Amino acid sequence: QGWIKSLSEIGKQRVATQQTLTLFLRVVKGVQVAASRTALTTAIAEGSDSLRYAIEGSYYLEIPSAPTQEFVDALLHAEKQWTKTRNHITNQLVKSDLSTIDVTKDVSYADVVAGEMDVIAQMYVQATMDKFPNLRIVVAEISWRQRILVEQMFKATLLVSLSKSVQTNTDAF
Repeated sequence: QGWIKSLSEIGKQRVATQQTLTLFLRVVKGVQVAASRTALTTAIAEGSDSLRYAIEGSYYLEIPSAPTQEFVDALLHAEKQWTKTRNHITNQLVKSDLSTIDVTKDVSYADVVAGEMDVIAQMYVQATMDKFPNLRIVVAEISWRQRILVEQMFKATLLVSLSKSVQTNTDAF
């Protein structure tokens, strides 16, 4: 049960990384700037909290700390990359003309964080499967649900790009 909560925090951090980048890009492109900035602040805080919980655990939330030194090392390295990403985005946002920002580094930094968090998630899944081999069906089910959600997002994105039900599909995000 505890590892499931740890894996959930890893998932939250992965989502927060994607949200942080997406919201930053929205601000740079001038899309709902005030709302995007507010949501960006929240996404950054949630990503930092989730990563901290994955490393240190939380007695109150019943999240165990990382199970081995290998996990701690991987999480600390991911935290270093997350901090680099977060700081770069924050520093970019203080520029007076956001339209001149080259987002290439920000995208690259976020991709590194996402990649590292994917590896850590796989470490948790593998450790869980080694310890509880009867949970394979649960993992398969979760994977399928995630795939379905990705497919739904892809469909909504295509519809928006084709100017079909733009408001409905934008709200779906």
